[in-house]
Amino acid sequence: MSEDHPQRGSRCKPSKLMTQKTVDHHSQAAEHRGHAARHNREAANHHASNRPEEASYHALLALGHYLHATYHAEEAVKYLPQEDGSN
Repeated sequence: MSEDHPQRGSRCKPSKLMTQKTVDHHSQAAEHRGHAARHNREAANHHASNRPEEASYHALLALGHYLHATYHAEEAVKYLPQEDGSN
């Protein structure tokens, strides 16, 4: 993969633009979005197989992961370095 896009599952390093907490929250948000996508696919498969209970279950799990991803994305912004160089 390119240097701009590290391999899946790799951890980014903090920089002057991003603190370690920011990096951690962005990584956790990405993990939750991945889980949400998998549950959405499962929900679609169950729906296509006429299994509405299982589809609903996976749709709710997807929503929970999406909400967790949103939380982590919002938290990441709280830890951006200040213009004076402090965190």
